[in-house]
Amino acid sequence: MSILLVPLILILCPIIVSVQLDTDKGPPGLTSLFKQLNETQRKEFESIKEDKRATKAQIQEKIEAFINTLPDKLKGPANEIKRKIERLRAEQTQTAIEAASGLSDEAKDAINEIQKIKKNMDITPTQEREQIHNIIHDVSDSAREELREVLQKLRRCLFDQYVSTLFD
Repeated sequence: MSILLVPLILILCPIIVSVQLDTDKGPPGLTSLFKQLNETQRKEFESIKEDKRATKAQIQEKIEAFINTLPDKLKGPANEIKRKIERLRAEQTQTAIEAASGLSDEAKDAINEIQKIKKNMDITPTQEREQIHNIIHDVSDSAREELREVLQKLRRCLFDQYVSTLFD
């Protein structure tokens, strides 16, 4: 079940800027941008990433404020990363909707509940993961298998979309 949880959080539902904060595995360009930050800026970014009490809305606000403190030469790349994330988010949402069309009502309901949780910006990422875990835990084995099959389809599509952003 935990094998399914993380991919559902990151792939099946729309991602938000705060979810992809890993400087080695995040959106295209983040690693390069992170290397251009000075030590103080890196520490500030890390403190945003590591604040487990902050809600998703607070994380986004902190990221916006952080980007606004960057020198102009880094604001452009930071905003470009943000645009790529927004484009990926829109593509992921559309792909998830299309992939969910043939699912059972139980699996569709689970996806709808997960999407509501993902849209709730007043919870922390930890609370989000816990709530999604509970939804996945509560569905039947057959619905969980349907979600797993959809996830495999989404991985292929979304990987292609992600790779395409590398060459934009």
